Amino acid sequence: MKYGKNIHIIGVAGTEGSALLDYLSQKYPEADFTAHDYSAKDEFLRHFKEAHIGMGRKEAVKMGKRLLEMPTVTFCFQDTYLDGIEKADTIFVPQSWYLYEQNNVLAQYHKKFCSITKLYFDLFPGKIIGVTGSNGKTTTTNLIADVMKKYHPSTLISGNDRRSYQVLDQIEEKTAHDWLVLEISNRQLMIDLGKSPDISVITNITPNHLSEYKNFEEYVGVKRNIFMHQTENQWAVLNVDDEESAKINEHHDKGSLLFSTEEVLSKGAYIQFENIVLKHADKETVVMSVNEFPLKGQHNLSNALATTAACHLAGVPAEEIAHALKNVTPVPQRMELVQEVQGVKYYNDSASTVPESTIAAVEALKEEGKNLTLIMGGKSKGSDYLAFVEKLKENDPSILLIKSPVADEIQALNTGELSIVVVDTLSDALRLAAESSATGDKVVLSPASEYFVFFRGKNDDYKMFRHLVKGLEG
Repeated sequence: MKYGKNIHIIGVAGTEGSALLDYLSQKYPEADFTAHDYSAKDEFLRHFKEAHIGMGRKEAVKMGKRLLEMPTVTFCFQDTYLDGIEKADTIFVPQSWYLYEQNNVLAQYHKKFCSITKLYFDLFPGKIIGVTGSNGKTTTTNLIADVMKKYHPSTLISGNDRRSYQVLDQIEEKTAHDWLVLEISNRQLMIDLGKSPDISVITNITPNHLSEYKNFEEYVGVKRNIFMHQTENQWAVLNVDDEESAKINEHHDKGSLLFSTEEVLSKGAYIQFENIVLKHADKETVVMSVNEFPLKGQHNLSNALATTAACHLAGVPAEEIAHALKNVTPVPQRMELVQEVQGVKYYNDSASTVPESTIAAVEALKEEGKNLTLIMGGKSKGSDYLAFVEKLKENDPSILLIKSPVADEIQALNTGELSIVVVDTLSDALRLAAESSATGDKVVLSPASEYFVFFRGKNDDYKMFRHLVKGLEG
């Protein structure tokens, strides 16, 4: 058997671990499975519900109970966590395994590691489009999947977004003619996938997760791993507007197709005369007007170009790409217009966990003569906020900082030009934003830092943006 008889799965309350246990225990019933989770047994279902935000609560509880009742699985909770790990033939780890002190002992067994992403590459019989990048990868993954599903309805999508459904249970029925679109994080690229995607997309590479690396160069090297096994029949889609991606292109000796919002390319997807244009194999095609693309901002236009290039390489005609792009909806928590209350529009951009992404949101939403209120707070992922503060000065939003390490850092860097108010909670921030906003103004929650991780267990309202905005109607 490919993964041996003694299989251990780490973090089964999480979306990756639960999907792995569910799938592998059915595919390999003769194997011995040990499922580890650091939660106490009586807390498991609560943690399971919190992790599976893409599911309904009842559905999550039902799945969690079903896993617990598997008679052939040994469960190791907090008191026995990692018991017997030394006997494992394969250890399936989640992408975030190394962030937790209790997992330090696992490092010595790294040669036995496997991941859900590698499993997709091992078992999916068709072709894979893999998307990575510091910013925009979730939106781009979803855009590509929207286009592919309309042209190839059997297309599957999964990845590392917290709302993603894992689709291991559906790959058995697929054929060599089917497609899988995967969002792949830097953490998932730390484990050798054994293959490269048939089409690899890098949206951009900017400083991110630097608290997890020795330096930026190491982080870039991990991102480059997506091309490690690229063959002559596979493609790379690269953003030449991005400095690091442009460097990769200079030395990339396999097939590549480029995209740019800033220059007309001799080959690739670009903007010309306010149109999205695709040029490949000496054929130039006007795909659609940029005004027909419903997502705001230059960064989203870049995501649309990446999508155009990738889907073209997958054989989707330009008119089908255009039709799908004209009808997209925002990904939740990514510049998502939640509601308009008394003429003020409230946007949830809480998935923006680095300064570059927050600046992109500010620049997209800023409107001459109207006020934009920016709500931020959380814990830095190793980002440099000096340039961020300078960019904020250029755009001049009203800033509400929720008390946190990033709030302290931005305050220390402010020399007086920025209008900043510090608040205790998200509720306080939205109340003040509503009081100071008028018809036509906008309010956006865009943390520029790790928001959910930091505020979990600290503030009761940090996940209640939609509910709190609705409450403003009264």
